[in-house]
Amino acid sequence: MTPFIPLIAALALQPAAPDRIDADWLEGCWEGSGFGSPASECWMSSPTGRLTGVFQLLRADGSQRFSEIIVIDVFEDGPAMRLKHFHADLTGWESADEFVSFPLLEQRDDALIFDGMEIRLTPDGGLTVDVVIGEGDQARTERFTYSRAG
Repeated sequence: MTPFIPLIAALALQPAAPDRIDADWLEGCWEGSGFGSPASECWMSSPTGRLTGVFQLLRADGSQRFSEIIVIDVFEDGPAMRLKHFHADLTGWESADEFVSFPLLEQRDDALIFDGMEIRLTPDGGLTVDVVIGEGDQARTERFTYSRAG
């Protein structure tokens, strides 16, 4: 498992390109698992490099546990991934003007490394997403593994 890069170590990384995020390799739909449950996500890119995604985590019976709408782009405070969580009934976890943000630390031909999350293509064409989940004073890394849908 690729360890999460702590913020201190990330300071040594090259800064991300300030004007565009190049991650067309992420485009399309992915199916797999995370938190021990079925998961899927789909990504669309725009000509400007902005990526918009949707994510869902399912229960064993196929019903939705929660979903997310995600945007990866260069914002006024720099390149980042921003997302909002939704319960299965579409009520939001965050308030209307709030979102979760993961600043981009580094982009590679096969990876996006954010502060708190890493998205990587695997050598076999799959995808791994490592997310740092904070619980009080404790934090753990949760891995999602995907293959291309279809």
